[in-house]
Amino acid sequence: MRLKGDLVYAPAEVMIMKFNENIKRLDSTKMYIGPAPIKVHHLAKPMRLLVVETESTEDKYLKVLFNGAKWHINKNDIVGE
Repeated sequence: MRLKGDLVYAPAEVMIMKFNENIKRLDSTKMYIGPAPIKVHHLAKPMRLLVVETESTEDKYLKVLFNGAKWHINKNDIVGE
């Protein structure tokens, strides 16, 4: 389980996303695949990212710090415990 303040390892080419922050919680029973990201970035090289929030737009994402901004990363894309 990841906690706020943990460092996580993200391999190269992992996709990180930004979602609309005005949407707090979405009813997953009324959506097919979830919210659409408003910005997407593929990491050019592997790196460690700081977890800043563990409960984000959906339970499958962590909010991490990248280049001074908060991004979402899929929990399945990070390595290590």
